[in-house]
Amino acid sequence: MVHGKGKRKGKGKEKNYCMRNFRELEIWIDSRKLVQEIYKLTNQLPQSEKFGLTSQINRSVISIPANIAEGSAKDS
Repeated sequence: MVHGKGKRKGKGKEKNYCMRNFRELEIWIDSRKLVQEIYKLTNQLPQSEKFGLTSQINRSVISIPANIAEGSAKDS
């Protein structure tokens, strides 16, 4: 799943790089499903947790697909 190919200059050397299309990765697709499930679950938590635990859980789960997308743009 190659999205773009080319050479990138870095510290005097040219590096071959390949940007993968993260939207085609199974792990990214699964992580989006996980986000949806966690949002449904946290919606059932008591009102007293809406701005505490719920917010923290939602932020942490949304970081999973975001990190996958960010990592796919890097050289590794």
